[in-house]
Amino acid sequence: MKNWFLGILIFINFSLALGQSALKKDVVTTKTQINSSDSSRISFHLKKANSYSIQNVDSASYQFNKAIEIAHSLNSTKDVAEVLYSQGLFFHNNYKYVKAIKFFNEADLLFEELKNHKKTGLINDYIGKNYSYLYSYDKAFKHFLKALKHYQQIGDEIGSAKVYSGIGNIYYLKKQYDISIKYFTKSFSLYKKNNNELGIADSYTNLANAVSDNGDFDKGLEYYNKSNVILIRLKDKYGIATNYNNIGDCYIVLKKYNYALDYFEKALALSQDINDLGLTSIIYSNIANIKKAQNNFKETVDYANKSLKIAVEINDLGIQSESLLTLSKVYEDSNDFQMALKFKNQYIAIKDSMLLQDNTEKAHFFQALNDLESNQSTINELTIKNENNRLKLEYKNRLSSFFIVTSILSIIFIVFLIFQQRAKRKTYKLLAYKSEQVVKMKDEIQTQHDRLKDLNSTKDKLFKILAHDLKNPLSSIEGFTDLMIEDGAGSDEEERMLFLTTIKNSANKASSILNGLFIWAINQEKILKTKKINLFSLLKDEVKLLEIQALYKKVSVLINVENNIYVKADEDMLGTVLRNLISNAIKFTHSKGEILVTSKIADNFVEITIKDNGVGMTMVEVEGLFRVDYNVSKEGTANENGSGLGLVLCKDFIEKQGGKIWVQSIVNVGSEFKFTLPLYINTKEQKKTA
Repeated sequence: MKNWFLGILIFINFSLALGQSALKKDVVTTKTQINSSDSSRISFHLKKANSYSIQNVDSASYQFNKAIEIAHSLNSTKDVAEVLYSQGLFFHNNYKYVKAIKFFNEADLLFEELKNHKKTGLINDYIGKNYSYLYSYDKAFKHFLKALKHYQQIGDEIGSAKVYSGIGNIYYLKKQYDISIKYFTKSFSLYKKNNNELGIADSYTNLANAVSDNGDFDKGLEYYNKSNVILIRLKDKYGIATNYNNIGDCYIVLKKYNYALDYFEKALALSQDINDLGLTSIIYSNIANIKKAQNNFKETVDYANKSLKIAVEINDLGIQSESLLTLSKVYEDSNDFQMALKFKNQYIAIKDSMLLQDNTEKAHFFQALNDLESNQSTINELTIKNENNRLKLEYKNRLSSFFIVTSILSIIFIVFLIFQQRAKRKTYKLLAYKSEQVVKMKDEIQTQHDRLKDLNSTKDKLFKILAHDLKNPLSSIEGFTDLMIEDGAGSDEEERMLFLTTIKNSANKASSILNGLFIWAINQEKILKTKKINLFSLLKDEVKLLEIQALYKKVSVLINVENNIYVKADEDMLGTVLRNLISNAIKFTHSKGEILVTSKIADNFVEITIKDNGVGMTMVEVEGLFRVDYNVSKEGTANENGSGLGLVLCKDFIEKQGGKIWVQSIVNVGSEFKFTLPLYINTKEQKKTA
């Protein structure tokens, strides 16, 4: 009897389930018919949106919103996902990577729900690329692996090849060339297997870039030529021109300048044919460097100016700086130091602008990525809530029949207990993780607090310096200006010239103070970029920039430094230190005096000494040097003014690079400013010697 009753209950439950399934099927069929009739409207809005450029982003967004409204009205997850994917692609193609990631993430959640592995793989590949463009390599790697997993599930080898190429590019950007070559080779194998010519050509180019940067130029040239064989067949002019330019770069390193020129001329013809101004500017810059190496002054200046003109037109600061540096060096080599100094100053100004722009962009990227992560967290929470609501709805539907309540109540109760237990475990893990994060955040906040406290203290000291040091020149300007106004026509020409000279000197001093403070402020947030620097070469360059100051006072600057000494330092910071110390030595040395720059190596450090036979300093003056709170400036032997901030800058820059600075001085005998920097050691050469 019990078995018979249980059979009836099972039959009723099965019948109700079939009825609900049939009802759902009818609803889906109806929606499909509606979607079919409205799909053209969605396509119309998407096509309209993609016709706009990024300058008309508001118009494009309006069309995307209209498309997504239709998709939502149809309750079609697939159409909503397609619109979000199209919107992400729009921002990706217009280089707005943070916004692209936002829409790709939203589309990814929906395609995951639809179990569309191909689209999920494609989207995560795009997300990985966008994160790599934003230098967020860890996140990029995570999404590339997710894309690879989906492509492998459906056996999409072309998709997998694209992912391997993306991973290889991450390691290439991180200069881990051996690992990047490994992934580019994997990508090449899959493209080769599937006879994908464009993919094969792209892989050859990637391999060429990696092996060339790793020092194997012969192999790099072989790969570039193999890539071009395919690209010529495919008539890809941009790809061919890029390869020709890269081949030219290889020949420059190999010092085969005629070969390099031949390939740069080929690249130039193609870039001009496709009107690619950026590539044309780069090629002109490369040709200028070859002409300089061949000591062809006229053509070097001609090509460098052509490159600079285009770079200014397209606002490419990187190419502008390269062209200005080439012009500075070529005029220096031709002993036209005035023109060399002009272009060197323009080069320094561009580099400063690039530094400020780079810091600003990184700050914006950092804030945008934080906002993106916050939005993604909110989306995930909403997704979980929607999933919970869906589960509750299904649960209620299963309880719709009174006859089966008693038979499944115990099962539901057990399931409930299991889910509750899992939820508790997840909650405990989440609480533990959040607690750990709070501790980390507390430590970070404390560190930031201490740093802000130090910065605030330094700021107060700087304000005191400004209040003190600017007071005198500004008061002088104000006083002598009042005298000129009050006297009017009563002053003779000689007296007026005296007043104007005093006003000019006061203005110069105030300008010097503010300029020193500006340089110091910029470099507080500058990222240290150390590299191998030839000390003698840099000293020679900086002394040439101070040649006019030395000639004016008839002071000799002698460099007694070996040509084979290399230091590990930031070139801009070290140049600033050398200019300040040598300029100060000239300032406090009498006419026909002598300044000697020497160096010695000890314990993997290079000690540089700048010695003068000038006025010297007392012990009190020596003890007050390099201090922000002391900061007293005195006039040079020819009444030169200074800001008093130069030595503060020098101490800050030397310590940032891992060195130290000090001074020895005797009144009326002279001063010796000494500082140390790490000696550059070639680890590869050490291993070979071992």
